[in-house]
Amino acid sequence: MRLDYIEVCGFRGFREKVRVDFGAGFTVLTGRNGVGKSTLCDAVEFAILGEISKYTVESAAKETVRDYLWWRGEGSPNEYYVTASFLGDDDKPFTITRSRDGGADKTPDEIQAYLCQGAAPDDPLRQLCKTSVIRDEWIASLSLDLSETQRFELVRAALGSVEGADLASKAKSVVTLAEAACERVEASYTQARSLLQGGLVQLSEANDAANQSTDVSAAMASSTGRFPPKLESSLSGWTSLSAAFPAAGVGSKDWASPLSKVTKSGRIRTRTTRP
Repeated sequence: MRLDYIEVCGFRGFREKVRVDFGAGFTVLTGRNGVGKSTLCDAVEFAILGEISKYTVESAAKETVRDYLWWRGEGSPNEYYVTASFLGDDDKPFTITRSRDGGADKTPDEIQAYLCQGAAPDDPLRQLCKTSVIRDEWIASLSLDLSETQRFELVRAALGSVEGADLASKAKSVVTLAEAACERVEASYTQARSLLQGGLVQLSEANDAANQSTDVSAAMASSTGRFPPKLESSLSGWTSLSAAFPAAGVGSKDWASPLSKVTKSGRIRTRTTRP
């Protein structure tokens, strides 16, 4: 498929009808600044999209880009329209005419079906114009203004997905699930850390109470219900030992020494004293 000809009338700086035919090979347009070379490129894009993407500002000072799409100079054109004609591999023409008053004579779906055959990227007509009508400002932007990542994103968007068009959405779903799982794990970790810190504080308080008390049973009773169930069960053994040691003739200073001491790191250091 190739561009066959462009015909404009009352478009931008062309008041009268002008037609430019393109050969099967290369066609070179020459002329001084302001004669309308870029306007012909604008005409192709406008015929396909109904807009010109190089104008990033849609409106300013109560005027819009569309106010400058058509002839604004002296005199009045006979008509206001843009025509872009293409030839397919079978040499059958496909012509798009877009006028100021009537719009396009082809629907976007019809234009896309003819110009974007096979696998197509997102917003294929816009990407077609972006990669086919290469303007000097695009060349400067690609070479100087954009970062490497931005250039890669631009090229990838233009090429689109040839295979597996849904891979991007699938990858995004996987990332979303992974982030949700990570948030749940972080919440569980924070809760467990909080419980551990609380248990260590309570254990330290109970250890201090046991060191200061001559009656381990009283110290254990004062801490009942302040520990997690498993720790409560382990510490309850000291209560039983406290009742057995006096019967064996062991003093309180002797049997109180094995009590655990909690270090700042949360580890337990013990010392065993045999009677």
